Amino acid sequence: MVVADDGSSDGTKELVEALRSKPPWSDDRLRWVSTGLVPRGLSRARNIGVGNAASSATHVVTLDADVVLEPSALDRLWCATVRHSVAAVFGIVNWLPQDARRSVAGALRRGRADALRGLVPDITPTRVGGTIVGPDPRPAASFAPADEATSTLLDPSLALNTFCAFPLSVVDAVGGWDETLTGYGYEDMELGARLRRIGTEAVYVADAVGFHLWHPRNWSRGAIEGERNLDYVLRRLGPYAVSDAYANWTVWWHYHREREGALWAVGGRHYALNRARTHALLLPDPHWISRLGYEQADARPASEEELNAKQVAGSAGDLPMSRMAAVEPLP
Repeated sequence: MVVADDGSSDGTKELVEALRSKPPWSDDRLRWVSTGLVPRGLSRARNIGVGNAASSATHVVTLDADVVLEPSALDRLWCATVRHSVAAVFGIVNWLPQDARRSVAGALRRGRADALRGLVPDITPTRVGGTIVGPDPRPAASFAPADEATSTLLDPSLALNTFCAFPLSVVDAVGGWDETLTGYGYEDMELGARLRRIGTEAVYVADAVGFHLWHPRNWSRGAIEGERNLDYVLRRLGPYAVSDAYANWTVWWHYHREREGALWAVGGRHYALNRARTHALLLPDPHWISRLGYEQADARPASEEELNAKQVAGSAGDLPMSRMAAVEPLP
């Protein structure tokens, strides 16, 4: 077990050091490693963790610090890796509600982590205080028990790294996680896109189950970070590399010339349109045009009637200026 500590100040190092001398963690089965004094993000932490894996390891399991596993979860994940030794293996992650923490603590004291299934609300997954609540949002039909699950070409949109196992050989083949991606979102899809490019198979295991503990998240900041990361991924890996089904249509850094977006001129105003030509975003002044990769001459004249047929998501002028840097083309 490697605890990759991303600049925490909550006593994590001291706790790990205290546990290392006690069963079952004695004989160097538990170690603490640090990304440094300042948090560097999930990608850096995962790379540091993998870099400190045991020399005999063939696979690595990534498990976020806010996830509690059922007692059989690792066994079920391991069973799938034995049957599919070069595939990425993904477990189920259910998202607990904000009032569940005390019940979780009680279940763990009784050795009944399996009882946490009863705490997962039977709702369509939704954000509460910035954190998802509900069952695993990935299609249930993609998952099967470890003894029955078959492999298929990895789908980046399903590649949630919160609880999964990777062969170290495939992680090494793509160079690990991209540490340019910091903050919230897309570091797992980005890795999934690169794994798919080398033909990596994936297995989705229904009986390897974890539970995400609710904690508040600054979703306004998270949305900004996610859009910035999505823009980076699409510019680096191409416009169809990962799903943008949950993109924030009011941000649109990633809808520019390189992604088959469009620029319209309507009654002296300019609008950016997404690739599907379903949404429009008002560009309140000319500097937005160049930042999205266009020149004014690229604008197609359009009528008010044509614009009214689109969903106008708002004005780029309503966005904080801190978002602006993310639309600069990559080298």
